[in-house]
Amino acid sequence: MGPGMRAAGTGAASAPVGESHRARLTRAALGGPGYWRKIWEGNTVNRRVGILSVSAILVLLSCGRSRSDETAVKAPEADADEWVQWRGPNSNGYTPHVPRTMPELKLLWKKRLIGSADSPLAATKDYVIVSDHKAEQTDYIHCFKAATGDEAWVFEYPNAVQMDYGAAPRNMPVIYQGRVYVVSAVGNLYCLDLKTGKVQWQQSYVRDYKSEIPTWGFCVSPMIVDGKLIIFPGGSHTLHALDPKTGKVIWNGRGAGINYAGFIAATLGGVKQLIGYDMGSLAGWDVKTGRRLWSIPAESDGGYIVPTPVPVGDKLLTTDPKGTLLYAFDKEGKLIKAPIGENEDLYPEMATPVVLGDMVLGVSDGVVALDPNNKLKTLWMDDQAEEPVGMTHLVASKDRAMAFSGSGMMVLIAADRRKLRVLGQKKLCGDTYVHPAIAGGRLFVQDKKGTAYCYELKPSGN
Repeated sequence: MGPGMRAAGTGAASAPVGESHRARLTRAALGGPGYWRKIWEGNTVNRRVGILSVSAILVLLSCGRSRSDETAVKAPEADADEWVQWRGPNSNGYTPHVPRTMPELKLLWKKRLIGSADSPLAATKDYVIVSDHKAEQTDYIHCFKAATGDEAWVFEYPNAVQMDYGAAPRNMPVIYQGRVYVVSAVGNLYCLDLKTGKVQWQQSYVRDYKSEIPTWGFCVSPMIVDGKLIIFPGGSHTLHALDPKTGKVIWNGRGAGINYAGFIAATLGGVKQLIGYDMGSLAGWDVKTGRRLWSIPAESDGGYIVPTPVPVGDKLLTTDPKGTLLYAFDKEGKLIKAPIGENEDLYPEMATPVVLGDMVLGVSDGVVALDPNNKLKTLWMDDQAEEPVGMTHLVASKDRAMAFSGSGMMVLIAADRRKLRVLGQKKLCGDTYVHPAIAGGRLFVQDKKGTAYCYELKPSGN
């Protein structure tokens, strides 16, 4: 997976818009600026080769000027002060608090953990939840006070399982109404009190839902949708809705196991639905009842799908190593099987594209911008910059994005329909796969050495 940007003021070095996926691969093989991705090889970030883990979902976000109010893709409103589930409060990697100019990023505190994990961070204005793992022994869930880094509590449970790339938690903790919901790699689900860490109730995906542990562990993070806790244990029922207070099952959603990509909740075709992958298909389930509304075949040569589906207005964008597709929906909320847009330039193995303004941005060999209003036509590609590279998460506002590289670097960028611009960058931590959290004017990150950091997130100017 290639780098995304050049230094500020130099402009974007872009591959020809008309160049196909296969032609670009040939150019890379002959020594072009793109470079090959390696999957599942080691646990350190190679700055010239994007090494990814099963929990790695790369997001690159930006915003361009829309051509008309009718075709603009608008970001949903987000709660500015919390980062309480996967990719933020609205599960779209969006917050209005991305700085417009490069902030100082003053270090407020750091904490050395017992081990390391790749689980994303969760945070409110008062607390931050950090996962931790001691190899083949114990999982830890730490709750730190956001302002000071003082430990409010730590919850631990035995985990001696051996698994490829370790058995540390992959799921992001979910915070909701004074409770924290955590899922281990082997499917232990705990509901904890946010202030004390005391167990309120617990379940086992394997015992209670007759599921089998996936090859690389349970990776799909729980969600809160319309007051329900949605979990994804797989088995004969891909997903279940629970009462968050008691763990009582409200409904079951039939499917065929569970894949590795995150789910979304979106209203498409006038029907609010949960959309994601089981082991053989992409499908939609009714939020109210769990009824399976539609499905289309979705298979991967590698045995896994990781990029999360992305709602684009009233349409749905999907990505995999074969390319990117855009689908429409009928009036009954069912996906129309024939895609209305296709693109071979964006083909991420693990990376989730993001929509802001009138562009779709994502990363495969480099940063790619697509036009969702014109059959996913490529606007530009950029694969020349030193940062961000490798495993990268991005968080965006309406016209700025923070790129969190696997090397521990944060890069502040701006973009339009022509190119990316780098506004500044700073090293925040060591190598990392962990998705950061933003809450209460603070930025929280964690590295593979097992250290959590909190930075003050204030712009350096207007």
